[in-house]
Amino acid sequence: MARPIGRVSVLAIAALCSAAGGIGRAWIAGAWSPGRQCDGSSHALRALPRVDRAKPKLRREDQLPEAKTWRELRRDPRFDHSPGSKWRTQLLPEEESQDPKRIQISLVKSQSIQRLLYLLDAGDMERWTPVNLATAWHRLAKFSRNEDRNEQPEEREMHVRELQRRLTQVILGVGPEAFDARGISSLFYAWGIMRFKSKLIKPFCMNARKRLDEFDPQSIANMVFGIGLLGLKGEARILDAVGKNVPSRLDEFHPEEVTSMVYSLGRLSYAPAGGLLEAMGDYVIDRLDDFNPVQLTKIAVAASELDFKKNRLMFALWNHIARHIKLFSIHQILLLVRTAAQMRLKHVKFTKAATAEVMARLKDLGR
Repeated sequence: MARPIGRVSVLAIAALCSAAGGIGRAWIAGAWSPGRQCDGSSHALRALPRVDRAKPKLRREDQLPEAKTWRELRRDPRFDHSPGSKWRTQLLPEEESQDPKRIQISLVKSQSIQRLLYLLDAGDMERWTPVNLATAWHRLAKFSRNEDRNEQPEEREMHVRELQRRLTQVILGVGPEAFDARGISSLFYAWGIMRFKSKLIKPFCMNARKRLDEFDPQSIANMVFGIGLLGLKGEARILDAVGKNVPSRLDEFHPEEVTSMVYSLGRLSYAPAGGLLEAMGDYVIDRLDDFNPVQLTKIAVAASELDFKKNRLMFALWNHIARHIKLFSIHQILLLVRTAAQMRLKHVKFTKAATAEVMARLKDLGR
């Protein structure tokens, strides 16, 4: 009868099996190592190569960044976390920060003043193209109007002035000749939005006056709009050049562009030479149905500011307003009533229509 195997015997057998397996594996590794041909006569055991168990050194790019709080990340100018945008980490590598095309893409996608500051710091601005510079001004004008809840007003104003100073220095070195017509109009538009007056204005006005034939209708309208917002009454020569250039091309202009120019000239209270106001008056008469209530209100107010009382225009404009008075908001109607009073306009149809509409909307006056 076989004796039962005890616990010690089982452990001993397991140890022997393990040792035999290890020896076999070592012999196989030694006999069949690469570069060695087994002749069947060698049974010597070769030691396995020693494995270095030291911890591998992490490369710089593999190391984890320093931990930061959410607030610290939000204030990091390299990241764009503007309201309404997705979480983006638009870091510019060194080679990309020198590529004007990639810089342009980053400028267009920027959503905050902090992002603009980072883009200016990331690359060499001397390599920026005129398109890059015009886009940077345009984005700065947009951001300067929008309030940032994560930034104090004093800090925001400081950043805006710093950006204006640095962009101005670069453009002074480039000169207006480097910009195309659209770039010049974008600069005037941005300067007008920010009410930014500098020594750049006069050379750019002189250059634009000489190259006015290169400007398309939108570029002309944006430039005049910027000049009007800046209140540049001393730059009459560029406005006179526009007055001589535009009448023959007025059919190319959109009603919104005509409205923008009329409104800007009204702010300046300046009637350019060349019969521009008369030509725009005829344009408005022929296309009254293409203008919306906001545009018609601006034209009526500008005509009052310019003291432009062309009988045919006044008759057609106020008749059209009286017929479509219900399309105007209560605030636009009140503004038109005040404008008519300032012009001492005697127009029975408009007076009756405006009075009836105001009485019907008395409840809206407090809004």
